[in-house]
Amino acid sequence: IHGGDIGNSGTINLALKLKKKIVMNWAGTDVLAAQVKKNNANYSTKYIDKIHHFCGSSWLKQELLDIGINAEILDILIIENTIKKSILPEKFVVLTYIGQDRPEFCGINTIIKLAKDFKNIKFRVAGLSKYSNLPKNVELLGWTDMEKEYMNMSVYIRNPKHDGLSCSVLEALNYGKPVFYNYDFNYVNYFNNYKTLKSQLENVIEKFSKKELKINYKAIEFVQKEFSREKIMNKFLGVFKNV
Repeated sequence: IHGGDIGNSGTINLALKLKKKIVMNWAGTDVLAAQVKKNNANYSTKYIDKIHHFCGSSWLKQELLDIGINAEILDILIIENTIKKSILPEKFVVLTYIGQDRPEFCGINTIIKLAKDFKNIKFRVAGLSKYSNLPKNVELLGWTDMEKEYMNMSVYIRNPKHDGLSCSVLEALNYGKPVFYNYDFNYVNYFNNYKTLKSQLENVIEKFSKKELKINYKAIEFVQKEFSREKIMNKFLGVFKNV
């Protein structure tokens, strides 16, 4: 089951009654919903004790442990190696992805604040197509060709209020460009407040202006090795053999 739950699912209840093996993968905001259910005592211990739980990141594992679920980390994201050559653009461009249905949750306010602080920098926002009162240097792209955007960006920013391991972070790392992320992960510029993010971005902009910013080939190698189809499928097979 992709998407976790700790109670009130007719399908899961039936599977448990029939003593079927259940594998549940926790993705991100489903953990927040489970925290609410646990705090309100609106859950079933069977969902915790009788189900094999998995998640995609160390921070989700800790959040699940806090509500009594011991989940194993299992990557399910596959990044195909389709990049011929990654290059930096002539002008500095910031790319981010903001969901249309939850722009504030996905971090639009941080992008707006950055755009006001860096008036000469262009901020391109994929996913979101409508939002009022944006600075002139923020461009909404809606649904767009992400491969083209990754190729033409200088840096990528991901700043949601809550996240599992983001596919867009891995995709951006796969282009060897600097990635700013509010979760501590391999090869990202980790930040936990706006001041840190702003300082990190200033440093990268300075390097870019001096032509000192380089493609991070170690980040590309990491993503293509650890999130290849072969490696992820082998992990899946190993896990399911032991369920």
